[in-house]
Amino acid sequence: MRSGRAFSRRSFLAQVDGSHPARVFASYLEKVSDRTPLKRMLYADLKVWLPDNLLLRGDQMTMAASIEERGPFLDHRLVEMAARIPTRC
Repeated sequence: MRSGRAFSRRSFLAQVDGSHPARVFASYLEKVSDRTPLKRMLYADLKVWLPDNLLLRGDQMTMAASIEERGPFLDHRLVEMAARIPTRC
């Protein structure tokens, strides 16, 4: 078994709390189960990693250093357009 599949196994997820990161991540992957693996991972990253890690921590670090941070590529129109770009398999 590949290690990447271990977190999506129902037997594993049944043992962890509903707010556990593995369960949260798996729930986002399930929402787009009809998409390619790349699109599924990008969607989950957009929903979990970006707001909970990159934006929050980036904001905290720049505020601590008195630096203004801007997220120029987070305009919803740009993100939606990028999501429509087909993947090559």
